[in-house]
Amino acid sequence: METHEYGRIAKRESFYFWHVGRREILREALLRTLGSGKKDLKILDYGCGPGGNILFLRYFGRVSGVDISATALEFAQTRGFEKLDKVTDYTLPYLDGSFDVVSSLDVFEHIDTDEAAMRECLRVLKPGGILLVTVPAHRWLWSNHDVALHHFRRYSRRELMQKLRGVGFQIVEWSHFVTTAVPINLIRKARDGVSQIPSEDVDTYDVEFSNAVNSLLLAILRLEKFIIRFLPLPFGSSLFMIAKKL
Repeated sequence: METHEYGRIAKRESFYFWHVGRREILREALLRTLGSGKKDLKILDYGCGPGGNILFLRYFGRVSGVDISATALEFAQTRGFEKLDKVTDYTLPYLDGSFDVVSSLDVFEHIDTDEAAMRECLRVLKPGGILLVTVPAHRWLWSNHDVALHHFRRYSRRELMQKLRGVGFQIVEWSHFVTTAVPINLIRKARDGVSQIPSEDVDTYDVEFSNAVNSLLLAILRLEKFIIRFLPLPFGSSLFMIAKKL
C-alpha cells in the first residue's frame, strides 16, 4: 500500500461504512466461535495497518500488532496496542504458540507467498488457536484498482479454504460480505476496458459517499450481519474465514 494512504485510512476507520460494518460482522463472528463474555486472550493483528482493528479485537483480550510499514505503526501507536513490532516480510518475531488469536484482515492478498504467511500464523498460534481472515473475493472482480492496491490476487472461497487447510487449519466459519460493493467493482472493471489511465494512477482508496449514502450502506451491512448468523452469503466483494489450529 502507498504510504500516504495510511493517513486516509486512519481518518475513515471510525465512520466509513466498510470499516464499521466489517468490524461489527467480524466481532459477532468471533463471538460465535469464542463465546460471549470478557476474554483475556493474547491476540496478534498481523498486518495491523494504522490500527483500527483494535476497536473490536480488544473486546477479546490484549492486542499486539505487527506491520511492515513504519508509517502505519506510527498511527497505530495511539490506539492502545499492548505491543507493536515492525517486520520486513511475512515472518514473525515470536515464539511458537505465542497467541490465542491471530487476525489477518485484508493482508494475504498483498503477499506473493501467501501460504508461507499462513504457516507463520499457524506457527505462532497455540494449539486450538483461532485465525480470523478477510480477503478480497471473486477473481472475476479483478481490476486496475487491485493493481493499484498492490494485490497479488483476489480469492475464491475454494482457494482460500484449500490453502488454509493445506497448511494445517480447520475451517470453522466463512461468508462473503459487502454485497453492495460488487456493482462498484464491476463498474471499475468495465471502466478499465475503456480507460487509458495507467494502473499506478488509479485512486487506491474507496469511493466517496455522502453521509446519507454511507449510513444506508452501513445499514445494508448490518442486514448482512444478521443473515450471516444463519447462513453464509454466497457473494460479496469481501470474504471472511475463521479457522482453527488443529
